[in-house]
Amino acid sequence: MLHLKHPEIYAQVSRIPSGLLAFQTSDASILAIKASARALLAGKGSGGLKLYFAPVLCGGLSTYCLLTAFPDGTNSPLLVWTPLYGNPETTTLLAVLRAPCIELFLLDEKNRPWLSYIAVVPDRAKLARFSQKLQFAPGDMARATSHDVIDQASAWFSRGGEREDRRAFTLSFIEAVMREDLVMLHAGTRDSFYGEEVRHADLGYANPGDRQEPDLAEELARMFGGGKVFLNPLKLPNMEELCDTLVIGAIANFYFQFKSSPNTEATAKRGTGRLRTTIVHHVAKAVEQTGKCIDYVGGPGPFTISLKADRKFRASVHQHGKNAIFVIVTHEAIRDDLAKYASEILPLAERATRVICHVAETDIYKYLHFCATEEEFFKLLVADFRYMRVQRAVYDQRLSALLRLEAEREEVERMDTRSGPPDVAAAQSEPDA
Repeated sequence: MLHLKHPEIYAQVSRIPSGLLAFQTSDASILAIKASARALLAGKGSGGLKLYFAPVLCGGLSTYCLLTAFPDGTNSPLLVWTPLYGNPETTTLLAVLRAPCIELFLLDEKNRPWLSYIAVVPDRAKLARFSQKLQFAPGDMARATSHDVIDQASAWFSRGGEREDRRAFTLSFIEAVMREDLVMLHAGTRDSFYGEEVRHADLGYANPGDRQEPDLAEELARMFGGGKVFLNPLKLPNMEELCDTLVIGAIANFYFQFKSSPNTEATAKRGTGRLRTTIVHHVAKAVEQTGKCIDYVGGPGPFTISLKADRKFRASVHQHGKNAIFVIVTHEAIRDDLAKYASEILPLAERATRVICHVAETDIYKYLHFCATEEEFFKLLVADFRYMRVQRAVYDQRLSALLRLEAEREEVERMDTRSGPPDVAAAQSEPDA
């Protein structure tokens, strides 16, 4: 395991939200990849990864973004983006990928080292020739341009086809270094309100809530403090849960609805169409629960919270006069479907005059990683809400254009029907010109 074999490297990897980090020691070439549990499970089942070098522009200069694709049995692999610049990190990464033997470590967002392999790029010679021709933007541009580089790389990949697939490099798993059926014991803190002190964790899981909710609640507690994060705190008299996690902050209360799917080798191979339908269904269900949650907490007086872990726990919370943000978290969010999610969420947000956001699980981890304060986290979620409104406006414009086009086509068809079919016999009797 990385944290046992290379603790100094593990410490560096744990400080990034996701991506690739490469290291070279006197006797080893080491590659650490941090990605979602679903991506890791897909990689485990496929026996390797695909590496795409996407050409992009960075401040008018040419550079590249490395896309690490975890094949999931569909035409939509799970991706990890790594912008490349002219800095020592990129130099080391390319040198490691050209090495005859790579120690590969795969970790999830919680820094749990699930998988480890001896790996190799079979076409190392071709990669060496290719990498010598690459030109990168200066390293000091990374902080200001990395998000734009990732957006361009995503667009490049979505336009790609068989040609780009043929140019991609394969990182093959040669030998497993550690068991692939690990079950870990995850130790929480004693003063928490977000789950048991010790719980099992494994890479694949049939019940997503048992893992997703405590994991994200624990990350929230790192920013807000354990005494302000509550797991499953709001329930109706019939014990229907209205909120998966409540965070009582200084400037706002945050109400989270988590929706996810089982993470198994079978679900990792489902097609993109099934995934898209599932996410839209999860968003719609979360909107329904969020509406009930808004009604429950929206009165002028305090509301009561309780805990699943401690049935005797009761507390009163005031929402009146305080900001409230309602956050729907799904396992993934497909860029092309953002307007569909907005069409589900915005009607409730406008009716209730509340800020309701939709964020992918991996993005929540990134937000909590990069935000140092509650205020930064609050502003980021509000910005997400405003962006969703823009997506909805674009969607409405496109829908209106399609409806107008359809109406015009129907009108043309009606006119053709009224005029009747052409007189074929008369046409045949006319002499040729």
